[in-house]
Amino acid sequence: MVTQVAFWRRGTAKRDQLLRQKLQQALQLVLRCAVYYPRVADYLRERAPDPFLDERLLKWGAMMVHASDAVASVITRLGAEPRWSVDCAPDELNPPHYFRTELARLLKATSLLREAAEAARSDALRQELLHLAEGKQRHFEELRGIQNEFLKQPSTTS
Repeated sequence: MVTQVAFWRRGTAKRDQLLRQKLQQALQLVLRCAVYYPRVADYLRERAPDPFLDERLLKWGAMMVHASDAVASVITRLGAEPRWSVDCAPDELNPPHYFRTELARLLKATSLLREAAEAARSDALRQELLHLAEGKQRHFEELRGIQNEFLKQPSTTS
């Protein structure tokens, strides 16, 4: 009986560790260039001035930061310290590279959140993580829409 309890605890601890790792990875992917969203909006504004597009990108950036806070909150509740890291290379800020890179990160973060949901021990946590994954999917779709709008704009610089 004692052996079974110890085995169960080890399995639970490994599962919780895997869950925290997936959440940390998702957080780091989303935050990688987060502080630069206003700079990207400035870049887009210079090349294709469109107040609606500018507003969409800034709103999208705020949504991403809010979603990152939600993931960090779950990490904290699970007994870990969220790793806040911004590690964006300068070339990652220039469209279309920026869009491709961010879209790929969002897809990966969505996948990680879904995997974390599968590892969750409680239904409430599972539902919360699935909700966060759905949010990431919406963020992906919004950014893809922003990208499409940007690509339709006539460039104001040569």
